[in-house]
Amino acid sequence: MSSVEELRANRPAQAAQARICAVIAAVLWVPVIGGLVVPETPDSYAGLPAIAAVLHAWGSFGVVKGRQSGRVVCVVTAVVLWVMVLPYSWIGMSSDDTYASVYAVLDLVAVALSVAGIALQFSRPVTEYVNAVSHAMRAQDETR
Repeated sequence: MSSVEELRANRPAQAAQARICAVIAAVLWVPVIGGLVVPETPDSYAGLPAIAAVLHAWGSFGVVKGRQSGRVVCVVTAVVLWVMVLPYSWIGMSSDDTYASVYAVLDLVAVALSVAGIALQFSRPVTEYVNAVSHAMRAQDETR
C-alpha cells in the first residue's frame, strides 16, 4: 500500500484541472455577487453567496489533497450558488442594461466552469485517488 505522500505526489491531472475550474468560477462569481448588493438596503443577502464562493474554491484544494470532504463542499456550495445567483442571469439577459447582461454572461460562464469542475472531481481517476488516500490515511492512523 502506498503512503499518503506518495499518492498525493502522483495525483491525477483531473484533480488539478477541477481546482482550476473551481477557482476561476469563484473569481467570476465575485462581480456577479457584488452586483447583488444594494447599498441602501442593510439586509442585502450577498454575504451567503460570497461565503459559498470562497468555500467552493477552498473545497477544490481539499480535492487535490484527496479528501472526500472537499468534493462535498464543492458540490454543496455550487448548488447554493446556482440557486441564489443563477436566476439573476435570466433577469440580466432580458434587461436593457449593458452591465446586467455582462453579469449574466459571467454568471453563466461561472456555472459552466463549476459544472465542469464537479464533473472532473467525480471522474474515475479522481474517485480512485480520493478512495486510495482515504484508505492510506486510515491505515496510517491504525499504525499509530
